[in-house]
Amino acid sequence: MGPYTTELVHAREFEETVALLLKRSGMYVQHENYHAVTAFILGMDQGELIGLHQWLVVKLDGFNNIRWDASIPELSVKSIWPINSEEDHQKAIKLLGATLSEFFEYRRKVGLTKIFYDYANWLLKQDWYDGPLREQQ
Repeated sequence: MGPYTTELVHAREFEETVALLLKRSGMYVQHENYHAVTAFILGMDQGELIGLHQWLVVKLDGFNNIRWDASIPELSVKSIWPINSEEDHQKAIKLLGATLSEFFEYRRKVGLTKIFYDYANWLLKQDWYDGPLREQQ
């Protein structure tokens, strides 16, 4: 049995705009670099990225205390931080595109409840976590 339709998020217009931005970032931002591209996406976001942070934390098994745009470069085989050269920025933008595409597809397939369920389970495995989920155990 799949997720309820109310759990599924498909922000088609947002996803299409992000895909175009990542293909031709110079059409959207003055400086074609990772920081400008992520700032543009953050400016457009009106909840369309819901679940991204939680999905990334589980995927990376960490980085709960930083924003998604700072954790994405950690997905590369060897972290591409710091991003300094033009080549580093292009690698980071390409990685951003692949990661967001994977996230959007996953979220469409399994829904938000699964993403937040996995994140809650991840939190409960952390020694430092003393939030409200602990009280319910």
